[in-house]
Amino acid sequence: MEKKKQRIVMDTIWIFIIFLLIIIHQDLPLNLFHISYHEWPDIAIFGYCLFYDTVILLLILLGFKKGKEEFLRGMSVFLFYLLASTYQYLPLELFQIDYTKWPAEALLSYSLIYELSMILIIIRSYFKEIKEQFLNFITHFKDYLKEYIKYWFIALGLMMVSNLIIKPFTSDIAKNEEQVRVLIKALPIYTFIVSVIFAPLIEELIFRFSIRKISCYTKYFFIFLSGLVFGFMHVIGNATVWTDWLFLIPYSIPGWVFAYTLLKSDNIFVPISLHTIHNGILVTLQIITFFAK
Repeated sequence: MEKKKQRIVMDTIWIFIIFLLIIIHQDLPLNLFHISYHEWPDIAIFGYCLFYDTVILLLILLGFKKGKEEFLRGMSVFLFYLLASTYQYLPLELFQIDYTKWPAEALLSYSLIYELSMILIIIRSYFKEIKEQFLNFITHFKDYLKEYIKYWFIALGLMMVSNLIIKPFTSDIAKNEEQVRVLIKALPIYTFIVSVIFAPLIEELIFRFSIRKISCYTKYFFIFLSGLVFGFMHVIGNATVWTDWLFLIPYSIPGWVFAYTLLKSDNIFVPISLHTIHNGILVTLQIITFFAK
């Protein structure tokens, strides 16, 4: 009985924290699209806030219907990722440390330590499940590789086809890809560590593992939502014209494929390994191309 009371208290605290964080940042969707609502009429602001709060409330209620504890964990980790990614330098600002005068090497070191800390916190949140799945993956590594490597080729082929289809309407490459290439040329080792080691871990734990827990509908809804959010997060920061959003298709494709492999294998290290292979090959080829000139 005592444990039940403690769980009720903890659940109540988590619900309050989640709701508070979401409400505090209810202008985040608008900021992502560079929309300023400050000059909107009062009725428009009221309508947006009402719509936003209703959607969040429905998500929470649907999550509780599907599975309260899983939903709370998934939502908590997902929100932590969004907030931690958005406010990367907040720890320094809290201690009134002027990082703007730091040399580039110090900033890069801080970024690596910060991202590693994020990964460790997320792993700690799912530690028991991740440990079991990791041991299973290591034990049956050859079987998993033999069964699922074909899905990486499928994802790569579909991405190439989608890029050819949208090419007449867009620039040669996505702006996100342009930034990666600039970063590779300037900081190849840093880019390799972030893209090949950190990114597959954190992105699969967030966009696959966490969204699977948050998802309130069928497995097909999870696949759709997981891939779409994955693609969205790769496009949103660099989209300046409507044609940039066409890159949502090739970026979402691997997300959909990786989500499918998670459902099929029930092991998060399958999509993590495919994601690592994907990023590793592409980044390595670009590094070779740049430095072979």
